[in-house]
Amino acid sequence: MPSGLHGCRCVRCGAARLVEARASGTADVVKEAIECASCRATYDFIWGTPFLGHYETSDVLGLFEIASNAREDNLYASRQDAERIERLLRRYEETDDKEAFTSACPDDFVRAPWFQNRYIEYLGFKTIAARVLIRRGLGVAPEARWIGGFAHVLPFENDTFDVVCCNAALHHMRDVPAAMHEMLRVLKPDGWLLTSGDPFRADHGNDDVELDVFDEHPAVLLGVNESVPTFGRLVETLVAHESRLDVELHTLALFGIRGRVTQLMARLLRKRSWRLNERRRLANVRGSLAMKVRVTRRLNLHARTQAATALRAGDYADVLSNYDAAVASLAPLLPAAFVDRPFPGDRQTKFELLNGWQRPRSERDYRMGYRRARWFLTRPEDADMLRFAVKGPRSQSDASLLVQIDGSQAAAVALRPDGWLDVEVSVARGSSFGRLPTTRRSTTIASRSRGGSSWRRPSR
Repeated sequence: MPSGLHGCRCVRCGAARLVEARASGTADVVKEAIECASCRATYDFIWGTPFLGHYETSDVLGLFEIASNAREDNLYASRQDAERIERLLRRYEETDDKEAFTSACPDDFVRAPWFQNRYIEYLGFKTIAARVLIRRGLGVAPEARWIGGFAHVLPFENDTFDVVCCNAALHHMRDVPAAMHEMLRVLKPDGWLLTSGDPFRADHGNDDVELDVFDEHPAVLLGVNESVPTFGRLVETLVAHESRLDVELHTLALFGIRGRVTQLMARLLRKRSWRLNERRRLANVRGSLAMKVRVTRRLNLHARTQAATALRAGDYADVLSNYDAAVASLAPLLPAAFVDRPFPGDRQTKFELLNGWQRPRSERDYRMGYRRARWFLTRPEDADMLRFAVKGPRSQSDASLLVQIDGSQAAAVALRPDGWLDVEVSVARGSSFGRLPTTRRSTTIASRSRGGSSWRRPSR
């Protein structure tokens, strides 16, 4: 096995017999560059990294997030920024008067809206990593060996790692128990799993709690797949293997104690470290969780595999440089429940939230879209026009609207903040959009405004 694939396995059959079928070269995407000598499954090199796995239909929400994160107008922290943030977090932790530090510090990062989130993650990781990480890595990206894959089906052999770290990531994963299973599987006996920065909610709540939390969250409305898993989902796999694990739970914040705050309740709110056998006390509250897990005895967990896949990783990587084309490419993968939904609808879904729509309200016949809103439709055979009505935000008189169908511009209009504007877009067969395949359509409506826009069915 090539050194770059040492310790890796095929995620279709599980065999550790991967070979490079062709040189990766300098191209951004090289398809079928890796082959399994056992089952002949093939995998791709993407931006110089072996990507061991392909996308499943259940990954569709994550695929929208990937498209959002790949946009060229997204700003990513450089290595210098990461070091700057770490220095700032250390100084912030050491100061007694944090409010005064925040006001007086010349570095604007400390006043950024995301800084407190990074501080919670910093505290969590510092708490669980003490005495486990002997020394810091020598660098960030260039010195690491990068392998692409999926958390719920890790492309590594059993008993491969001494330490697995998962920072503020569990709440982005589609199947948290499966991801925890896989992370434990690849740990050696006496290995450590460290997680930090994950919010959780009470076990008795439903998904509406999560949808309400993110209803006005700009990043989520633009496609970032944030979630708030229940506490039970976060620890489910740990409970299943409790006899072979030593588990510490660390809560950096707790909320939701109901009723009169007794001395016992107040003591619980101040408590920060928990054993797994105390988990019932956390099942009815919400907060932020970090976990420190040591494998005390070999787990012998089965390696999860992929069966049917819906989209080759290299094929999706090919279109990621064009955000609109990437989104349009996902339309054929959508479950039927996501397509041709009535508008404005009577309840929120995670899919609609990630596509820019705030929740519908019973007292309104319209719905708010944040900056960019997308609806997926199937064009009827006899359809000539797409019709809808739109109104701009009252606070902005110069807002405009760009309508795209399948990633191509279909209309551009000026919005009126004081009244509804009826819009018609041709989808007739003779038009450029009518010549497109007549299956599912992604209709993207981007509002060039600082806030949101309102949408409803046309008046005629």
